[in-house]
Amino acid sequence: MNLKGVRTTSNLNPYAKKAIIEKGLESLRKPTNDLSILCDIEIGLIVFAPRENNTYTWPSSTKAKYIVREYLAFPEGKRLNNLVNREKYLQLTANAQEEYINKVEQMAEEIEMENLFNQLIKEAKAFDELGVKEINGLKKLFVVEMIKLEER
Repeated sequence: MNLKGVRTTSNLNPYAKKAIIEKGLESLRKPTNDLSILCDIEIGLIVFAPRENNTYTWPSSTKAKYIVREYLAFPEGKRLNNLVNREKYLQLTANAQEEYINKVEQMAEEIEMENLFNQLIKEAKAFDELGVKEINGLKKLFVVEMIKLEER
């Protein structure tokens, strides 16, 4: 498999190879650290290079071992329940996006109905000019406002 932009290190000298690996590890460390801080979760990296018999751990070897031990201490059923695969993640984000779009559309409709109501009060628009959708939107606005009034 030939990946565009990815170079192999098998034919490089050991010093160049080590520099490339260090650069790659650094590019993993920064977003991992950011994610750990942003989500307030513990994250550990363990990278093993079998040919060089070399292991890299982040943030430290003891911390990474602690995180793995804590993870393995969970019963397997709980670990699998908390696992999010690609399909589940895409479904969750699609649902969240759909909810957000619905909420924005609802807010836009409420603002539109409030503006229409203000136009009716200022007599800039006649009630006879309204369509069925606008009348139903105004009815919904009145119900919401009545509930707010009753709560006060």
